[in-house]
Amino acid sequence: MGPVFCYRLNQLIAVGSFAEVWQAHQVNADGEPCAADVALKIGRCHFDDETSQREYQMLFYSAQQLDGFIQVLDVTRYHDKLVVAWELAEDNLLGIARNGLSDVECVRYIGEVAAALDSLHARDFRGRRLFHAGVNPTDILIHDGHAKLADLSPYPIGPPTNIPFYKVVCMAPELRSQPLPKLLPQSDQYALAATYAWVRLPNGAFAMPRRGELLGAIEIARLPHPEKQVLSKAFSVQPEDRFPSCCAFADALKEAIQG
Repeated sequence: MGPVFCYRLNQLIAVGSFAEVWQAHQVNADGEPCAADVALKIGRCHFDDETSQREYQMLFYSAQQLDGFIQVLDVTRYHDKLVVAWELAEDNLLGIARNGLSDVECVRYIGEVAAALDSLHARDFRGRRLFHAGVNPTDILIHDGHAKLADLSPYPIGPPTNIPFYKVVCMAPELRSQPLPKLLPQSDQYALAATYAWVRLPNGAFAMPRRGELLGAIEIARLPHPEKQVLSKAFSVQPEDRFPSCCAFADALKEAIQG
């Protein structure tokens, strides 16, 4: 693929329903690299699409350095497509887990993400409360030994049939309601708990639903009892029955694995 704006694409990192992510580097007028490599997200839908417009606004907001989020370096338009440059992370949580991840290290990453989410929930964007609404292991990036969130979701989020499977499997029940999902801080907590189950049980936490079906219960029976107790509370169908904050969930998880 040729240059995009002032970036030269090196390697495709990921392909999603609405965008591609490339490892890329910025070039000067002579086509020479002039900065460190970045992760470049190139939207697949036209910029005048309503979702792209909302994402553009949200990314400008997150560029103000939301605590615990991967740094946004550039947000621009190219041929009516949304293009976002992030600092390049070494891996995401799913990739780290595939190479082996201890429960202590996993809980540390979860704790860092929990703090980022609670900080996000304490802010607002144009008078509206903020939620991530898409936490999953691929959106938790590992950079310089720390977990950072990416892909702050635009509003309103679409129905589950229009959302990639890796996001749907972590989605709280209230976000699957129609016609408009009910967004709450506890929804991100549920997704964070599902993320933990995913990376702790990579071969059995989720059953792939058949086309047109939604995910059923998350299977956590193989986890130690203290962890199961914590996750069961975070997976409560009623959001008010979950932990009061994401950090409260992470603290309970840390206590559970420490015995």
